[in-house]
Amino acid sequence: MKHLIFSGWAVLLTAVARLEASPVTISFGAQQYGSAIGLADGTELPVESLVRFGYFNIPLEQVAAGGSNFSLLNDSFIELASTRIGYFGGTTQLDDSGQIAQVNEAASPYEEAAGLFGHTVTYDPDLLGLQATRHYLWIMDAPTMAGATQHGLFSDADWIAPTFGEAIYDVSTVDPLATQDLYFADRGPEQSSIAGFGPLNKLRQVNATLSPVPEPSLTLLVLAAATVLGLRRRRHVTTQS
Repeated sequence: MKHLIFSGWAVLLTAVARLEASPVTISFGAQQYGSAIGLADGTELPVESLVRFGYFNIPLEQVAAGGSNFSLLNDSFIELASTRIGYFGGTTQLDDSGQIAQVNEAASPYEEAAGLFGHTVTYDPDLLGLQATRHYLWIMDAPTMAGATQHGLFSDADWIAPTFGEAIYDVSTVDPLATQDLYFADRGPEQSSIAGFGPLNKLRQVNATLSPVPEPSLTLLVLAAATVLGLRRRRHVTTQS
């Protein structure tokens, strides 16, 4: 009897917890005036370039210090959703375990929207243990991480997972001079390289230009040189002994 009562309470508490669980919807993008992302030369980021949204499993201080360490950032980044430059209106739905349950993406990009994007992700931060988690936008100059030669990393101090409801994150809110914001990019020229006076050209004022991705070959070369030097020292010590 006691076992049945306990089981009944457990089921009830689980049901209540499920009712209290509140999925949040976060819209992220570069859609506000002056929020377009550009290449290092100031031209708009090409359509199809990769945009990643998520968080890091290392502190903000380490993320900021590791801005030029591409491998460290990649190993520490937990992706919640992704989209590409030129795509708008897409949605990503995560299940209770944090896995992607559904993705609805535009069938084709808006070819005239270089440097701009917009996407929405829905998930439950309580169920995933991500309360008060800080979010980041990580943007590449290519459709894949492997092909990227430039990247930019952005996070506003207010980009914290809300407890319920909706939140909107736009690159234009990140302040390069604010100590609590993360703005790993160069300040943009704030002018469009594309002639015209349409609404997209007003949006396309370049906010930030990406920074070069460190050459992996150089890193490997340094590690190889250090290894060779270490082996030579060991041989020298062994010979003297």
